[in-house]
Amino acid sequence: VLVDRPWPPRTPPGQRVTAQRIDAGLPATDADVVFRIDDAARLIIDRAAASVLGGRISVAGLLFDPAAETHRAELRITDVELPAVLDLAALDGASGTGTLNGRFPMAVSAAGVTILDGVLETEAPGVLRYTPAVVPAALQGGGEGISLMLEALQNFRYDTLSARMDGRAGGEWIVSLHLAGRNPEFMDGHPFEFNLNVNGRLDELVRYGIWGVTLPDRIGEGVSGQRP
Repeated sequence: VLVDRPWPPRTPPGQRVTAQRIDAGLPATDADVVFRIDDAARLIIDRAAASVLGGRISVAGLLFDPAAETHRAELRITDVELPAVLDLAALDGASGTGTLNGRFPMAVSAAGVTILDGVLETEAPGVLRYTPAVVPAALQGGGEGISLMLEALQNFRYDTLSARMDGRAGGEWIVSLHLAGRNPEFMDGHPFEFNLNVNGRLDELVRYGIWGVTLPDRIGEGVSGQRP
């Protein structure tokens, strides 16, 4: 990093930091950050990107102003692989095909990072299968809606799969999952639509790798199913 004025600090444009691997919750590889510090001692991230879950995560135009209380930017996610997401969740019996893209408007302040109306969704149809060896306790005895969902998800050909989320790092998150499609082997291929609500400290679940223990329980708390 080249500094052309020590105080207030300033750098020429095009300063660059790269990293082969970063372990901070989600393992990231091939990280590349291009930045500068301007005349007002503001840190400007011109662009930053890294490979995550088979895809890329990036942000551009992120400005850190020492005089500002909140800094805003939009995180972009492209071509994240659904199988990698399911592996991360450690959800027994889950598999699928497809890629996910999304955007996460975020605010950075002394309180932490907040995601506001983030969305992650597929852009093409795919397959999602959920065939657990043992149905999680939270889903047992869940009524007709849960039973239909479990049967449909044994070989579900989705048309749309999306997740919308709001939350703050270290605090509560609200994630709304939407799944629409059909199982050609179940009920003559009638279409189904499922909405699942997941609440909790999801960033900590990712960080400590305990999705497989808690995710089915959280899904069981807020699942609704609909068959047109």
